[in-house]
Amino acid sequence: MHSATTGRFITSNYYMEDYPDWWKHFYESKPQNKYFKESWSLLLPEEAYARSIADDRPWTTKYKDLGTRFPHPVVGGAKEPSKAYYDAMMWTPFGDLLTFDFIKVAIEGEDLGKNPAGVPDILAISWTSHDYVNHLFGPESRQSQDQTIRLDRIFAELFDYLDRDFHIGITGWICDERRGTHLRELVKHIPANRLMLETDAPYLLPRDVKPMPAHRRNEPLYLPHICAEVARDRGEDIAVTAANATATARAFFKLPQ
Repeated sequence: MHSATTGRFITSNYYMEDYPDWWKHFYESKPQNKYFKESWSLLLPEEAYARSIADDRPWTTKYKDLGTRFPHPVVGGAKEPSKAYYDAMMWTPFGDLLTFDFIKVAIEGEDLGKNPAGVPDILAISWTSHDYVNHLFGPESRQSQDQTIRLDRIFAELFDYLDRDFHIGITGWICDERRGTHLRELVKHIPANRLMLETDAPYLLPRDVKPMPAHRRNEPLYLPHICAEVARDRGEDIAVTAANATATARAFFKLPQ
């Protein structure tokens, strides 16, 4: 559920004693704050909303400091991200965007769709903002139509995302002290079943190989060196990184055991 106090999606200790690492990492950058001071305007030209009722009707209220007509300020009357903003945001399409951001992280973090028992994983999503908008402005309002149009596009993006099944390959680039330093921090967040190791031979010879070969040509024999660097940055044993990367490659390319 969404907490209006913190702007985060939370649970109770009935389900878990502590939040998983992927949840903690997601909220390190405070993604719930990125829509502060955004403005909700119509997505399409005015004529596209001929079927819905014009905004600023007599029965609408200035609830959550959103106003009664477009554009709607998304601050909740607050001067900085706070409970008032987190609450107001969920009454706009920005609440759906935040939900979508969290869904993608949860799918990857929980490795959904890869149940070792061979049975389906169930992902239940409540698009709360759609309900809120209809309660506040009415199901025939311009706000409701615009929010529905936006949510429909999110659904299209979500289904496309689920079909992609991304994998990430790490090469000797991570060993380059001039250009690969950012990867050392990021590589620990790549799910094990999405991480692959590659050489990109004959290019990208690891710059920290000792001794450096005179031919300066990258070859598959340097893959263990790359694996060792990735394992160190992930904080795990080399054998674990190697085994996971091998299993991922076999599953992806459908290689025999």
